[in-house]
Amino acid sequence: MAGYTSGSNVIGYEAEHGVKTEMVSLVADVALTDGQYVDIPSLSIPHGGIVQCVNGRVIEGVSGATSFNVGVSGTPGLWATGVAVAVGTTWRGVTYSPIGFSYGPVPVRITSNDNPFAGGVLRVALYYSLCAVPEG
Repeated sequence: MAGYTSGSNVIGYEAEHGVKTEMVSLVADVALTDGQYVDIPSLSIPHGGIVQCVNGRVIEGVSGATSFNVGVSGTPGLWATGVAVAVGTTWRGVTYSPIGFSYGPVPVRITSNDNPFAGGVLRVALYYSLCAVPEG
């Protein structure tokens, strides 16, 4: 089994017949403009992705909403609920059981708990793994 690094955000191991496992870390600064939710296309979970966690920090105070959730469409609080809007607030959205996405890509979604967003910036990190199908 050989280890490899592909860019600064992917660490992987590869065995014979193309069998490999990759751990991927992605981060994005997300502006919360007018709206009830914001999808983050640059933080999308690919087909077959297994999410370990979605963590983040408020880097510019959020206005409009008084708290927010972190998840995906259909499950808005999958990784965090009721996150405060003040600068410096953090959340650690650990997945306690493996959550695999058999469809994709699925963007991480930030959803207001009440009023539409009117401003603010979050730094959001997505951590997931991928397991390759053996080659023929």
